[in-house]
Amino acid sequence: MQEEIKAILIQDGEPTPNNPVKIKRLLVNKEAEDYITNLQEELNGYKQERENLFASIKKIQKENKRLNNIINELEKYIKTEKTRLASECSHTYEDSLGKTNYVNEDIFNELNKVLNKLNELKGDNK
Repeated sequence: MQEEIKAILIQDGEPTPNNPVKIKRLLVNKEAEDYITNLQEELNGYKQERENLFASIKKIQKENKRLNNIINELEKYIKTEKTRLASECSHTYEDSLGKTNYVNEDIFNELNKVLNKLNELKGDNK
């Protein structure tokens, strides 16, 4: 940059009358180039941030899918157990106090509570 200014100040060994204009143009161009360079670096930084965000979103989506699969498997298991226990609940017994109870009724009721809570957490209103 300094060499360019020196070259403008002295041409053919003589000072030139329009030096200030040429120097000002040179400085303005240099400032514009620096500004553009800074903008390009800033843009590259934003592009990298965007790529990082997309990568994070993909990881979250993958984890969300994995958790949904676990929840669905748990729900299937609970429904299967509930069906199995429902058939066993048709059998009755009498406790020591003489009260008639269904076999596995408490477990069946607990499974119903768990299943209802699971549906509530999933947002199902079934």
